[in-house]
Amino acid sequence: MTARVARPDTAASGRCRWRGGETLVEDPDITVGLMFAPFWLLGIAAVFGAVWHMIHFVVVHRRARAAGHLPKTSFFSRRLQWHELSDDGRHHLKRALIAFGAFLGLCLGGIVMGVVAAFVMRV
Repeated sequence: MTARVARPDTAASGRCRWRGGETLVEDPDITVGLMFAPFWLLGIAAVFGAVWHMIHFVVVHRRARAAGHLPKTSFFSRRLQWHELSDDGRHHLKRALIAFGAFLGLCLGGIVMGVVAAFVMRV
């Protein structure tokens, strides 16, 4: 058995407590902030990736149009079809959509984590 090291009593201040060898944070704002930090950081990285790839898609698409690659418009739709994109354009558009989907997934995961934390912590 190991001897328990005496710690200053911080339970009276309501900031943390000693339980089973760990210091547990009592402030719900700090706890929720620590739970959301990975979602915020990864979500910000995903948004930067989506914006970067969308900018490059626009640049590649404009270069292709300047080189004479004009999209054939359909009678029902005036938007560019997937098979009419260049290889570089498809690459950047696909990566931008993947990054934006990752951002939406992280947002949804953060909301689920907040709901679970609310039920567990009974805030």
